[in-house]
Parts: sequence; structure tokens; C-alpha cells
Amino acid sequence: MLLVTTPLESTWGADEDIMFLGEWCKLYSRKEIWSKRNYEVLPYHWDDRVKLKKDFFNLQNFNKKIIKELTHILNELHNVKENEHYWGILLGYWVNIFTAVIFDRWTMIDKAVESNKITKCHISNVEENNLAANETSDFIDSVINDSWNQAIYTIIIKLTTNIPVEIIKKDQISKSETKNKQKKSYFKQVLSKVVFNKFTCFSKNNDALIINSYLPIIEELKLQLSLRQFPIIRNFKKVKAVEVDNSFRNWELKDRKPKDNFHEIIKYLLPKLLPKIYLENYKNLVSTVKKTSLPKSPKFIFTASSHYDNSIFLEYAAKSNNLGSKLILADHGGFGCNAFNGAISYQLSVADVSLSWGWQDKDHINVRPFGILKTIGKNQTWDNNGLGLMVLGTMPRYSFDIRAMPIAGQMNDYFTDQFDFYGSLPESIKKKILIRLYQGDLGWDQKKRWQDKFRNVLIDSGKLSINNLLKKCRLFISTYNATTFMETLSLNVPTIMFWNINNWEIHDRAKKCFKELEEVGIFHATPQSAALKVTEIWDNVPGWWNQEETQKARTNFCNNFAKEVKNPIKELTKKLITTNNE
Repeated sequence: MLLVTTPLESTWGADEDIMFLGEWCKLYSRKEIWSKRNYEVLPYHWDDRVKLKKDFFNLQNFNKKIIKELTHILNELHNVKENEHYWGILLGYWVNIFTAVIFDRWTMIDKAVESNKITKCHISNVEENNLAANETSDFIDSVINDSWNQAIYTIIIKLTTNIPVEIIKKDQISKSETKNKQKKSYFKQVLSKVVFNKFTCFSKNNDALIINSYLPIIEELKLQLSLRQFPIIRNFKKVKAVEVDNSFRNWELKDRKPKDNFHEIIKYLLPKLLPKIYLENYKNLVSTVKKTSLPKSPKFIFTASSHYDNSIFLEYAAKSNNLGSKLILADHGGFGCNAFNGAISYQLSVADVSLSWGWQDKDHINVRPFGILKTIGKNQTWDNNGLGLMVLGTMPRYSFDIRAMPIAGQMNDYFTDQFDFYGSLPESIKKKILIRLYQGDLGWDQKKRWQDKFRNVLIDSGKLSINNLLKKCRLFISTYNATTFMETLSLNVPTIMFWNINNWEIHDRAKKCFKELEEVGIFHATPQSAALKVTEIWDNVPGWWNQEETQKARTNFCNNFAKEVKNPIKELTKKLITTNNE
């Protein structure tokens, strides 16, 4: 069989039998093409969720070794003496994504070889100098792109297998048809020009740096005033990109004899894929940070999201942290309920203190419960006679991290659950359910899937905010284990939740609370159960929602995972100051 690794149809041959490496090869929009071929889809290795969790922890340990080696390599390369903690903050999240992605891609090629069904593969010549991203945010965009994955699979096949290959000319390789980028709204574009980084002349050298705190803007300004500093809303542009310079990439990990093909491919790809911001562009990064109008000796640094892929912030935070400024990070989603998550592991590994939305972690003493930040200052209204708002999510067609969420082709199971829920509702209720699509489609063709399945379905494209949509709705329907349902529960909005707990694994610390939510009909483990509950309560949602046992389960959950804090800015100020003085 011909091995096909991506949706790029120029690699599919003419009429050969096909082995698709994964469901990501089969774009819904091209069903009329691939459905006519004789094909098989290779079983996905992480459909074994026990293996997924085991691989997650093994790779977390492996990442520590890589960061340790990179510390020596990069210090020597740049003639600096930064410690391992500095480099861990600066590029730890990238390493987490890199190893997870390459492990996944290598494992699937290995499974294809083990199937003994592959006779050949069509590949293109890869320009390896073009593979390195400028920085982590660009790398994340790359790893869910078809052409990039085609290149990586090609390298792995050539380096670790004996599969016969046929070279396809570069101009025969079609471009990816999917769009992954979300456009910034006009309002946000104007806001960035008018508000961001203004009045920095009033900043003092020992002011706390507060950026992307997950607080509403007005509340973030109040927080800075409460800390007795001039309020500044900050944002950082990217460092100007440079070309690859191979003199910065002439190094390798110390492991002279990799113990398997995975370690061999990591050793080969790491110098080629490490973003330019850590190599060719590192001196420019350091220089840019020095020129910014940031506090020279911040009393502490506080963010909920900038620590993942904002290079200027990361270099500033890493250096300031080594000089004594505490790095205080906050949850920005359903961290407390996820059984495992690479983003959470990175955050807990670098933070002096991690402020949770209410949960505690006996294995990480740096986790300090506080409360939910996103709903501070918000008052949500809804319409007891309005629609039902069903909010959907998507994940990339290719894995980009290891998390307790559907990965790659498992999203097809997620879509099936949504259709089963909607299809189980009476026609009279279906007419009043608004499906809010995830704004970043990521190549799933959400709208077409729904319209092909249900001709008269009400659809919102995802451009309007959930808060505005809720004003016209009687019930919020959550379909995934992440931020949104925590916000609605915290705001006491009538909420029904359902998802497959085999693909959205719940952390042990949260299982008791979810059991209580299930007993009162808020949480459901199957779409059919959720549909029955919606049908039961539809004509009197407040009658169910305001019952004592329903509110008790909601309140208990929120106290642990989405806690409402009275006088939140005052209490957050106190928490930050106390934490900083420890």
C-alpha cells in the first residue's frame, strides 16, 4: 500500500491502495476525493489513553534532560552564564511541544512500518533550513500545518525506515487548504494602537509587571492602582525575524549512541527546529528587552498567559526572576480539572507561585488557591424564555501537545457526540438551540458538517462573544472540559455539561465534585443523558437550577475550581503582596 501522511493530494499517487497515516489526512471538504479510493486508516497510537498518559510523564522527564543539555550548549554558543532555570523559563514550553510532536510523528511512522503493508511513499525534497520557526508562537502554528508535517514525516521516513520513496517535485506539492490563524478584531487592532504601552514614563523601576492577567481590562487597571503604581496595559511585538545561520546550529546533544530511533530523530531535529529566537536572534532578543520601558527591578511579575510563547516577556521574566523578582502565574482555564496537560506542567515547573482558581495540589507546594479571574467585575444576564446556547470547541488535526483532551482524529468522536446530543432532542427544542462554532476551524469544516447533518440548524460562526449570546439564552450547554463552563457556573448561569470522560479525562481531585454535578443533572457522561435532561427542564429551567441540591453542587464545585472572591481586587492585591513577601 502507498503510505499517505498528510492531506496533500499530490502525494496520493493515482489509483494505488492507500494507507492513511491518520484521520488528519482526510479533510471533510475533500470527502468526494478520498472516499473513492481504496484505503485504510492506521490506528492511532494515542487512542490507547493509558499509553497517552504514560508517554506524557515519560516525555516530561525527558524534557528536563534536554533543557539541562541546552543550558550548556546555549551558554557556550552565546557566551553567557545563564542557569538552567533561566533557560527552562525561556524555552521550556517549546521543548514540551517539540518532544510531544516529534514523538507522535515518529511513533506513527514506526506503526506504519510494523503493519508490513507499506510498499512505498511519495515524498518531496525538504529544504531543512526553512523548517526553523522564528519563535515558539510560530512553531505552534507550524506543527498544525500540512506542509510542515509533510516535511517532518519525510525526514523521519528517510532517517529511520527503509520504505521505498518516490520524490515529487516541489511545484507538485499543493498548499494546505486549511486556515489556522484567527484574525484580530478591528476593536482589538485599534485598542493595541491607542492603549497598549502608553504612559510608560510614569512607570517606576520597582513596579510590578502585570500583563495578560486574564482580568478584564478595567479590573487590571484597578489592580495596578491598588498596588500603588500607575496603570499601564502592556503588549509586546515580536522581535524582527532573521534568516537561518547554520553556524548557530552546528551542535548536537551529547547522547552519542541514541537508544532508539526516537532519540536519534530528536538528536537530528533539535538543532534544525530550535526557533531562531534562541539561536540566530537571541542577541537581538536580549537587546530588545534591554531597550523596553519595563521596570528594571520589578517587585514581582504576574501573568496568566504571556509565559507560554511571548519571547520578550519570557526573556525579561527569566532574567528578572534570577535577580530576585518572583514569577507569579495564574490559571487561564480548566487547569484544576484536567488529568494531565503539558501547559500546566510547564507552568508549575517555572512559577514561584501559581495562583489557582480554587484548587490545591499536594505534589506542588507552589500552587496557591485564589479564585476565578475571568469573571471578576462581570454580571451576566440571561433570558428564561430564550434559546439554548451550545458552545463547541476544536483541537488541531495534528497533535501539538499531550493533554487530557481529544487528540488528532479523536475529534471525530467529539463531533459524533455533539450530533448525537442534538439529534436526541425533540424537534420543538432543536429549533431553539443555537450552535456556536469554534472560531478557529482548524480544517474541520464544522459548519458544513452540521449543515450536512441537520439542514435547519441554527449556527453562530463564533465571532460574537459568549457573554452577548447568553443574554438571549435560557441555558448554556458546555461540550468540553475547559474554561467556558467554569465561567458560567461561577456566574450562576444555568448550565448543562457533557463530554466523553475517556477523551476528556478528569483529574482525581475533581472527580468527587463532578459526581455531585452529575447527581443533580448538571454534568453528563453521555450526549443522550444530557439531551434527556435538557428535554426534562426546558420549560422551567429556573425551577431546576434554583433547587437547593442543584445550587449546593454548583457552589461546592465553584469553591474548589471556579471560586468567586468577594472584593476580588482588594483580595488579589493582598494575595500578590503576601506571596511576594514570603
